[in-house]
Order: sequence, then C-alpha cells, then structure tokens
Amino acid sequence: MSVKEIQQAENRLITCAQSEEFRNEYDNLSKVGSIPKISKLFSLSPVMDAEGIFGSNSRLEFAQFLPENTRFPVILPRKNQVTKLYVKRAHENTYHSGTNQTLAELTKDYWIISARKVIREWDYMYRM
Repeated sequence: MSVKEIQQAENRLITCAQSEEFRNEYDNLSKVGSIPKISKLFSLSPVMDAEGIFGSNSRLEFAQFLPENTRFPVILPRKNQVTKLYVKRAHENTYHSGTNQTLAELTKDYWIISARKVIREWDYMYRM
C-alpha cells in the first residue's frame, strides 16, 4: 500500500468512528456547518474538513507556525475501537511511560473525549 492509501484508510476509520458515536453532530456539521448548543461537543467548536473528518477549532486556530493537525485536532469518541488503537500506538511510541506522556503524544493530533480515562483503561489492560 502507498502512503496515500494508508492515509485514506485511516481517514475512513476516523470518519466511521465519528459518524457512529456522534451521529447528530456529524449530520449537522455535514449539512448545516454547525452543531446545536446542547451538544456535548459544542464547547470544542467542531469544524469539518474536506475529507469529512471533524476537529476541534480551538484558540490555536491562528497559530500559523503549528501544523494543521495540531491546530485542529481530530475529535475521537471515548468508547470506540479506533480510539483504543490510537491510544495503544501512542502508549507504545512513548515506551509505556505513563498517562501524562501518552496524553501529550495524543494531543498533538487528536482530541479524545475523556482522554485520561481511556489511557488509564489501556494502561490497566496492558499491565494485566
């Protein structure tokens, strides 16, 4: 597989995870461009990109020196297998150094709902 094909597959996995977990938000973002104020994602100010992936539009929006994936981190649901795979990869990339280091690695590209809980769950499963 080429790098482009791998990236397309990864984008598809993220899109599926987001559309499954955040169905209403995903539909509103794709059709209207915004989400209702009652949504649990409203505080993250999600924006959808050309691939159909939505990320958090934070105060880093105008930090042109940062890469786009850091300025608009991809929002991932807490209880999804795709999220667990990203946590596993970050955990291994940080050489199993703990929750804070894994969280720092993840927040470069992703905003995971209740990230610390997900990481702790992974650490607990890993140690068993």
